[in-house]
Amino acid sequence: AMGGIWEQANQSILHGKYAIQRQEPGYRRLMESEIPIFGVWDDHDFGEDNAGETFPHKVEAQKEFLDFLDVPENDSRRTQEGVYTTHTL
Repeated sequence: AMGGIWEQANQSILHGKYAIQRQEPGYRRLMESEIPIFGVWDDHDFGEDNAGETFPHKVEAQKEFLDFLDVPENDSRRTQEGVYTTHTL
């Protein structure tokens, strides 16, 4: 978002924004810790404010989100619609 206005993001833009986040010092420390990182998304993470099921880049946005979280390629979220999952801690 720039100036509070959300702009539609494609896969390339999302990839770039996640790469920037990975370089943020606080997030880097978290990634290097023993703390598991779980993530969920809402309509903003699709790449557009209030985007819904008709957002044209939803599949690509899901891939970029899962790549950002280092979700393994064999995880069920890679083939399902949505990023929901459960964890037992």
